[in-house]
Amino acid sequence: MDDARIKLLVDEVLRWASTTMHFRRTVVEDTELRGQSLKKGDKVVLWYVSANFDERPVHQSQRIRHGSFAQ
Repeated sequence: MDDARIKLLVDEVLRWASTTMHFRRTVVEDTELRGQSLKKGDKVVLWYVSANFDERPVHQSQRIRHGSFAQ
């Protein structure tokens, strides 16, 4: 398997089995995100496990895309 296919495989495995499940931050100034008001001091969380299966950026996100790296 060549280096390009190995990179695709690693990216896909990490998408499925991320070691980081979530990441929390504190809002530093009032803002809006996708129509949701966020106030200074609010806590926001990015759930990687949710984003990794979001159909918007990843077509057929519930399937391992092995065709990209299989020989």
